Amino acid sequence: AGLYEKWSANFINAVRAESRRRLKQARQVPEVTSDRPEDGALEALSLEHLQGPMLILMLGWACALLVFCVEWVVHNKKNLCRSCYRKDG
Repeated sequence: AGLYEKWSANFINAVRAESRRRLKQARQVPEVTSDRPEDGALEALSLEHLQGPMLILMLGWACALLVFCVEWVVHNKKNLCRSCYRKDG
């Protein structure tokens, strides 16, 4: 029981120290006043940033739909051919 409490206390203290370090580091970072972010500066994502990934997503969905339709047609064609050659009674 004592080991768990010691481990838990050490973990919480480490998380607190890391949080304080990040907060201190964030306060020391100068604010960006220009429209263009400098190297390493954070920039908010806009719809322009998401156009490329959305286009890739839509192309992937279109390819998946095309493959699904082809498989469906091929499957139905095979079943149709099997029923033509089946001998009933």
